[in-house]
Amino acid sequence: MAKRIDRIAELEKQMTPKQVKLARALAAGGIPKVQAYKQVYGWNGKSANSAQVAATRAAGNSKVSLLASELRDRDNSLLWADKEKFRKWLMKGITDTASSTESDITRLKALELAGRTRYASLFEEPSANETTAQVHGAIVDTLRVKLQALIGTLDAEPGTLTLEAVAEAPTGVGEGE
Repeated sequence: MAKRIDRIAELEKQMTPKQVKLARALAAGGIPKVQAYKQVYGWNGKSANSAQVAATRAAGNSKVSLLASELRDRDNSLLWADKEKFRKWLMKGITDTASSTESDITRLKALELAGRTRYASLFEEPSANETTAQVHGAIVDTLRVKLQALIGTLDAEPGTLTLEAVAEAPTGVGEGE
Protein backbone atom coordinates (compact mmCIF):
# COMPACT_ATOMS: atom_id res chain seq x y z
CA MET A 1 0.00 0.00 0.00
CA ALA A 2 2.83 2.38 0.85
CA LYS A 3 4.44 1.80 -2.53
CA ARG A 4 1.19 2.63 -4.30
CA ILE A 5 0.81 5.85 -2.27
CA ASP A 6 4.40 6.78 -3.15
CA ARG A 7 3.72 6.11 -6.85
CA ILE A 8 0.58 8.22 -6.72
CA ALA A 9 2.44 11.11 -5.06
CA GLU A 10 5.27 10.85 -7.60
CA LEU A 11 2.85 10.88 -10.53
CA GLU A 12 0.99 13.88 -9.13
CA LYS A 13 4.26 15.84 -8.87
CA GLN A 14 4.81 15.39 -12.60
CA MET A 15 1.34 16.66 -13.57
CA THR A 16 -0.50 19.95 -13.69
CA PRO A 17 -3.20 20.53 -11.05
CA LYS A 18 -5.92 20.20 -13.70
CA GLN A 19 -4.50 16.88 -14.90
CA VAL A 20 -4.52 15.58 -11.33
CA LYS A 21 -8.09 16.79 -10.85
CA LEU A 22 -9.18 15.11 -14.09
CA ALA A 23 -7.45 11.85 -13.14
CA ARG A 24 -9.18 11.91 -9.75
CA ALA A 25 -12.56 12.57 -11.37
CA LEU A 26 -12.04 9.73 -13.85
CA ALA A 27 -10.92 7.36 -11.07
CA ALA A 28 -13.94 8.21 -8.93
CA GLY A 29 -16.30 7.40 -11.78
CA GLY A 30 -19.96 8.21 -11.76
CA ILE A 31 -19.76 10.83 -14.52
CA PRO A 32 -18.72 10.55 -18.17
CA LYS A 33 -15.23 11.74 -19.09
CA VAL A 34 -16.65 14.61 -21.18
CA GLN A 35 -18.53 15.94 -18.17
CA ALA A 36 -15.45 15.50 -15.96
CA TYR A 37 -13.35 17.33 -18.54
CA LYS A 38 -15.85 20.19 -18.74
CA GLN A 39 -15.91 20.57 -14.95
CA VAL A 40 -12.12 20.46 -14.53
CA TYR A 41 -11.17 22.64 -17.49
CA GLY A 42 -14.19 24.94 -17.40
CA TRP A 43 -15.25 24.12 -20.95
CA ASN A 44 -17.20 26.91 -22.60
CA GLY A 45 -17.09 25.63 -26.16
CA LYS A 46 -20.23 25.20 -28.16
CA SER A 47 -19.49 22.02 -30.06
CA ALA A 48 -20.23 18.73 -28.32
CA ASN A 49 -17.94 16.99 -30.77
CA SER A 50 -14.97 19.21 -29.94
CA ALA A 51 -15.61 18.65 -26.21
CA GLN A 52 -15.59 14.89 -26.82
CA VAL A 53 -12.30 15.13 -28.75
CA ALA A 54 -10.67 17.31 -26.07
CA ALA A 55 -11.89 15.06 -23.25
CA THR A 56 -10.66 11.93 -25.02
CA ARG A 57 -7.28 13.53 -25.66
CA ALA A 58 -6.92 14.72 -22.05
CA ALA A 59 -8.08 11.41 -20.55
CA GLY A 60 -5.78 9.52 -22.91
CA ASN A 61 -2.73 11.40 -21.67
CA SER A 62 -0.38 8.73 -20.34
CA LYS A 63 0.09 10.42 -16.96
CA VAL A 64 -3.63 11.07 -16.48
CA SER A 65 -4.63 7.53 -17.39
CA LEU A 66 -1.84 6.02 -15.26
CA LEU A 67 -2.79 8.11 -12.22
CA ALA A 68 -6.49 7.30 -12.69
CA SER A 69 -5.62 3.61 -12.86
CA GLU A 70 -3.45 3.79 -9.72
CA LEU A 71 -6.18 5.64 -7.84
CA ARG A 72 -8.81 3.06 -8.87
CA ASP A 73 -6.51 0.21 -7.82
CA ARG A 74 -5.87 1.87 -4.46
CA ASP A 75 -9.57 2.47 -3.88
CA ASN A 76 -10.42 -1.11 -4.85
CA SER A 77 -7.80 -2.55 -2.51
CA LEU A 78 -9.09 -0.36 0.32
CA LEU A 79 -12.63 -1.46 -0.39
CA TRP A 80 -11.75 -5.15 -0.27
CA ALA A 81 -9.63 -4.71 2.87
CA ASP A 82 -12.71 -4.05 5.03
CA LYS A 83 -15.39 -6.67 4.39
CA GLU A 84 -18.08 -4.83 6.36
CA LYS A 85 -17.42 -1.59 4.47
CA PHE A 86 -17.61 -3.52 1.20
CA ARG A 87 -20.93 -5.12 2.21
CA LYS A 88 -22.41 -1.72 3.00
CA TRP A 89 -21.09 -0.20 -0.23
CA LEU A 90 -22.41 -3.08 -2.30
CA MET A 91 -25.85 -3.09 -0.70
CA LYS A 92 -26.08 0.71 -0.95
CA GLY A 93 -25.35 0.52 -4.67
CA ILE A 94 -27.91 -2.22 -5.21
CA THR A 95 -30.62 -0.54 -3.15
CA ASP A 96 -29.94 2.88 -4.69
CA THR A 97 -30.25 1.36 -8.14
CA ALA A 98 -33.43 -0.47 -7.20
CA SER A 99 -35.06 2.64 -5.75
CA SER A 100 -33.92 5.32 -8.17
CA THR A 101 -33.95 3.76 -11.62
CA GLU A 102 -36.65 4.52 -14.15
CA SER A 103 -36.35 1.13 -15.82
CA ASP A 104 -38.52 -1.66 -14.44
CA ILE A 105 -36.07 -4.25 -15.79
CA THR A 106 -33.10 -2.60 -14.06
CA ARG A 107 -35.08 -2.32 -10.82
CA LEU A 108 -36.06 -5.98 -11.04
CA LYS A 109 -32.46 -7.05 -11.71
CA ALA A 110 -31.19 -4.99 -8.75
CA LEU A 111 -33.80 -6.49 -6.43
CA GLU A 112 -33.03 -9.97 -7.75
CA LEU A 113 -29.34 -9.40 -7.09
CA ALA A 114 -30.08 -8.15 -3.57
CA GLY A 115 -32.08 -11.29 -2.90
CA ARG A 116 -29.40 -13.60 -4.19
CA THR A 117 -26.48 -11.90 -2.46
CA ARG A 118 -28.21 -12.18 0.91
CA TYR A 119 -27.36 -15.87 0.84
CA ALA A 120 -23.87 -15.58 -0.63
CA SER A 121 -20.95 -16.44 1.63
CA LEU A 122 -20.02 -12.76 1.71
CA PHE A 123 -23.21 -12.15 3.69
CA GLU A 124 -23.13 -15.22 5.93
CA GLU A 125 -23.18 -14.61 9.63
CA PRO A 126 -20.01 -15.73 11.44
CA SER A 127 -22.11 -18.03 13.63
CA ALA A 128 -23.20 -19.97 10.52
CA ASN A 129 -19.57 -20.64 9.64
CA GLU A 130 -18.79 -21.68 13.23
CA THR A 131 -21.77 -24.05 13.32
CA THR A 132 -20.67 -25.63 10.05
CA ALA A 133 -17.17 -26.15 11.46
CA GLN A 134 -18.59 -27.72 14.64
CA VAL A 135 -20.79 -30.11 12.67
CA HIS A 136 -17.84 -31.03 10.45
CA GLY A 137 -15.68 -31.68 13.50
CA ALA A 138 -18.36 -33.88 15.11
CA ILE A 139 -18.74 -35.92 11.91
CA VAL A 140 -14.98 -36.42 11.63
CA ASP A 141 -14.74 -37.50 15.28
CA THR A 142 -17.65 -39.95 14.87
CA LEU A 143 -16.13 -41.46 11.73
CA ARG A 144 -12.75 -41.74 13.45
CA VAL A 145 -14.24 -43.64 16.42
CA LYS A 146 -16.23 -45.98 14.14
CA LEU A 147 -13.20 -46.65 11.96
CA GLN A 148 -11.07 -47.42 15.01
CA ALA A 149 -13.73 -49.87 16.25
CA LEU A 150 -13.85 -51.56 12.82
CA ILE A 151 -10.09 -52.09 12.58
CA GLY A 152 -9.83 -53.33 16.14
CA THR A 153 -7.98 -50.50 17.84
CA LEU A 154 -10.46 -49.45 20.50
CA ASP A 155 -8.47 -46.44 21.47
CA ALA A 156 -11.59 -44.35 20.95
CA GLU A 157 -10.16 -40.95 21.79
CA PRO A 158 -10.72 -38.51 18.93
CA GLY A 159 -7.53 -37.59 17.12
CA THR A 160 -5.57 -40.74 18.08
CA LEU A 161 -6.00 -42.61 14.81
CA THR A 162 -2.88 -42.43 12.68
CA LEU A 163 -2.02 -43.70 9.23
CA GLU A 164 0.55 -46.04 10.81
CA ALA A 165 -2.11 -47.61 13.05
CA VAL A 166 -4.39 -48.17 10.07
CA ALA A 167 -1.56 -49.73 8.04
CA GLU A 168 -0.54 -52.07 10.89
CA ALA A 169 -4.06 -53.13 11.91
CA PRO A 170 -5.25 -56.58 10.83
CA THR A 171 -7.82 -56.40 8.07
CA GLY A 172 -9.30 -59.85 8.48
CA VAL A 173 -8.96 -60.46 4.76
CA GLY A 174 -6.90 -63.46 3.71
CA GLU A 175 -5.91 -64.48 7.24
CA GLY A 176 -6.41 -68.00 8.52
CA GLU A 177 -7.26 -69.53 5.18
